[in-house]
Amino acid sequence: MDKYNIKLHGDSLEKEYADFIQTDFSAYESVWALYIGNRGNDTKAQIFGRSQEQEINRQLFSEHTYTILQSLISLKRIVESNAFSPKKVKSIKEVLDLQDSLLLFFTHLGRISDNLQDASTYLKTSIAKQVRNTLKKIYYKRNVIVHGKSIPMMYKSDGTISIPVIAISSDDPSGWNHVGNTPWTRAKHLNNEALSKTISQLYHELLSITNNIFGEFKIIISNDLATTCSVIHVEYLPGFKSHYSGSYRDGLDAYGLGNFNPNLKS
Repeated sequence: MDKYNIKLHGDSLEKEYADFIQTDFSAYESVWALYIGNRGNDTKAQIFGRSQEQEINRQLFSEHTYTILQSLISLKRIVESNAFSPKKVKSIKEVLDLQDSLLLFFTHLGRISDNLQDASTYLKTSIAKQVRNTLKKIYYKRNVIVHGKSIPMMYKSDGTISIPVIAISSDDPSGWNHVGNTPWTRAKHLNNEALSKTISQLYHELLSITNNIFGEFKIIISNDLATTCSVIHVEYLPGFKSHYSGSYRDGLDAYGLGNFNPNLKS
């Protein structure tokens, strides 16, 4: 074995969504195989000849990139659940369920944006500023939904749920904003679009941006490893499953979700 493969060597989450990763988020596997890996015992692979600071940064980088993967998968699940598809809303419960899905979507969007920026800081290059600028407009839309008043929703007779187009900055007059004293009635004077379309476009836009940023990560990491003549040590010890979820066994673990032993007795 001379290279890691996410479908064969990822943790439980990565294996479960290997087809999605390899098809839609391929840059994740490229970075993971080059810089993180999985030894099969819930720890990242070794890279010899690195300083302690470099290894600490690699660990922190791996935690942020894995968090990004978790949230992208969560967004995929929300989109595929058809939570925003046309339907007749018949009760307050259904209205609240819709609001919950909307906030959850934008919360994960913000989490991805935050962790992309945080991950970039551990590569010790000027890319962090570039990442912030790339995410600026899409992150502003997240702020409008998460920090502002409830966005007006229009329930049409055919079941379509529409919302006003969301602003991309504080001085964008063409979209719904969360700054200033904007009454809900202003929504009537803005362009509206189907909520399902808004969500789908944002998801695919964020997925494309994230892939591109991970592509930049790969270039930076490849150059960094080349300067020290370092390569990831590819090894895999299959058969080990931990029952840990959301925490690391020894502080060196790259994984925090999806590794469990359902037969473990307390």
